[in-house]
Amino acid sequence: MENHHLASAFNVMFKSESNCNIMANLPLDMFKEARQLIIEIVLNTDMSKHFSLMTTLKTKLGNNFPTDAIEDRILILSCALRTCDIFKVVRDGRTVFYKWMEHMFDEYYKQGDMEREL
Repeated sequence: MENHHLASAFNVMFKSESNCNIMANLPLDMFKEARQLIIEIVLNTDMSKHFSLMTTLKTKLGNNFPTDAIEDRILILSCALRTCDIFKVVRDGRTVFYKWMEHMFDEYYKQGDMEREL
């Protein structure tokens, strides 16, 4: 899912007729760095990485964290995005949560049906 979300986002951003490219005026080296940062942070929202991220965060919190290292910035941004992703369910009470949960399950079932056909 994370790869799909990244591909879709970059597809929208980089279409020639799109005015959504927030990185259009960046120098090439900054563009590459920003794109890689976005990719790493979004891929870190995968639940399979939860425990390793939390272990790394707890370890670094005990060692004068954060530093100016890019790895620490990625860790902080990854944790922030994960928090936003996980806690979106509390927004506007249960009605929004159940509505989104229904859409998620529909998407998962459709994907499963497509994979089964293939």
